[in-house]
Amino acid sequence: SKGAISTVQVEAADPHTHEAFQRRTGLAAHRWSFEEVAHGVLDDRPRYDLVLCSFAMHLLDESYLKLTLGALARAARRLIILTPHKRPLVEAVTGWAQTGELLHE
Repeated sequence: SKGAISTVQVEAADPHTHEAFQRRTGLAAHRWSFEEVAHGVLDDRPRYDLVLCSFAMHLLDESYLKLTLGALARAARRLIILTPHKRPLVEAVTGWAQTGELLHE
């Protein structure tokens, strides 16, 4: 049917919770850190349709924020950030344009 997703592939990356992810899903997770992403670990991989950063981006050291967001902009078409705070600030200079925001209080 029109607009149907034919194949969904899920990859995960977390240097701290990769073992829990594998136990819960049966899938292996990459152990990439934000710093490794900032320094190009995704550069030679096929482009992702979506990157979801769940409850982690606000922990990123400010010195790596723009580099990491820029690397993600080169590696993915869309980015969703779930965060318990109204941070990080994602500036257009990083390659992303915010198209929406949903706040749950």
